[in-house]
Amino acid sequence: MPAFEKNNYPSRHEAVRQQALRLFAKHGFSRVSIRDLAAHLGISSGSIYQYIDSKEVLLFELIEALYESLLQAARHNHRRVATPAARLHALFDAHLQLHASMAEYFHVAQYELHCLSEAQQVRIRELRDTYQDCFIKEVALLSGQPENQAHRSAVRVLIAMLNQLPTWLDDMAATAEFRPTCHAMLQAVLNSALRQGSVRLAEKA
Repeated sequence: MPAFEKNNYPSRHEAVRQQALRLFAKHGFSRVSIRDLAAHLGISSGSIYQYIDSKEVLLFELIEALYESLLQAARHNHRRVATPAARLHALFDAHLQLHASMAEYFHVAQYELHCLSEAQQVRIRELRDTYQDCFIKEVALLSGQPENQAHRSAVRVLIAMLNQLPTWLDDMAATAEFRPTCHAMLQAVLNSALRQGSVRLAEKA
């Protein structure tokens, strides 16, 4: 049944967006045409422009939505968690939880970002940098040093790992071992990146 007839979305624009997400994640942005998208929705390629501006704008909206969700989760944790170690721990958890619920968004953001216009990429980089700053602040506080290049480099590595751990540890993703294993790996990388003997991440408050 065409997505428009299922009535599972708050708007037809959202129905188009979610279908585009599935197709971009499965086939790649450049291999999905407006005609393909319209066919999966059960409408004509001409009528789809009643609901979207362009395929490129759809891609931008999807990647922007991911980073806005990450930032919202990070800011929520900052307000409710007391210590830098616990906040960093909570950032790890929030990222992994979002990855579980928005896996296709992460895939599209990782592999299709280069398809955006320069202006769109600038906006996404701004959101990405703001998200990284949430981690950098806690790493700096945890290390007892002012924010520096080592902290920024460590955070880039941590976020790259957070994006890949669900794939690397897919066989244990549904088990009780997944979360502590992820945190142990992230802590080891953080210690190594900062060249410190031990940085313990306290349990979430």
